Amino acid sequence: MARNLLAEHRVSEERFLEFSKLGDLASIAQIHKALDEYQSNYVRPSLKGGIPPAYAHSNNANNIAVLGPDAHLGTVLDLTRLGRVYAEAKSTFKLPEFSTYEVTDPGDRTQINDFLAIRLTDPVQRRTFLNAIFKAMARYRDRIEDRVHPTWAVEWNSITPFLDPDSSRIWLQAVGVPRDDAVWLAVLRYPLRNRKREVNLFRPTQLDAGWYAHHFPSPPKADVAKGGHTMFLGQGDGLEASPSPVSEFLHEPVDFRIQEWLAGGSLAGFTGRPVNGALDRQRRQHLTFLQSVYGNEIGAWMADYF
Repeated sequence: MARNLLAEHRVSEERFLEFSKLGDLASIAQIHKALDEYQSNYVRPSLKGGIPPAYAHSNNANNIAVLGPDAHLGTVLDLTRLGRVYAEAKSTFKLPEFSTYEVTDPGDRTQINDFLAIRLTDPVQRRTFLNAIFKAMARYRDRIEDRVHPTWAVEWNSITPFLDPDSSRIWLQAVGVPRDDAVWLAVLRYPLRNRKREVNLFRPTQLDAGWYAHHFPSPPKADVAKGGHTMFLGQGDGLEASPSPVSEFLHEPVDFRIQEWLAGGSLAGFTGRPVNGALDRQRRQHLTFLQSVYGNEIGAWMADYF
């Protein structure tokens, strides 16, 4: 985390001053505390306060990303982590698809996976059940959610080389998101803008990611419109490094629809085992990859932080 913050050139001076006011940053423990507080107060503020999240403030204007009007985004949705949504779908929203949801601990991944497997393994049930999940998520955000939760997305064309329908693990590896447990995933594709919705994109920084070491700063010479670049988490699955950079952005939370799952290729799958690996090796591999894309001279930018 300290390495990332030292190399993070995308945070404006005004925004860093805002962050540094949260406490003394002389130790890792203090940095951890400040990042957590920044997440709570600025990146994921209370909805009651009506304050826009940090990435939408004027002091982050240097990270506004502009893509073509016909651009599409993608996101890999972790269905296993929606235990609280499923509980509300049963008890509060009374959605029939969740009437048999009996998981008492939203953190019990095994129980949640068992519940999902029955409904997602069968192609006949899958579409109907995913439609119910998206409805439950929208209602949860409207009626239960108490904080802003940004959506992390990738530019669609940059993620498509990794969307092997028979290997959901690679979907997660490609977006640089580790998981210590096997999880169920769904891939969504949605336009940057249509008649109902226009998404404002921002290049993510470490302050937006918080205490999350798998976020990797993008090189100083990278175009803002390329966003960040996810760190590929290869583990000997036939893809040890990304063949092209996956462009990553964040934007205000939005509700998803079943049409966006269909547009993404109707992809839903179970990873079968965790997605993780040695972080130091993954970071070095990612830096080597960035050098192949942007030139060896960028090695000096990160060389002192390994």
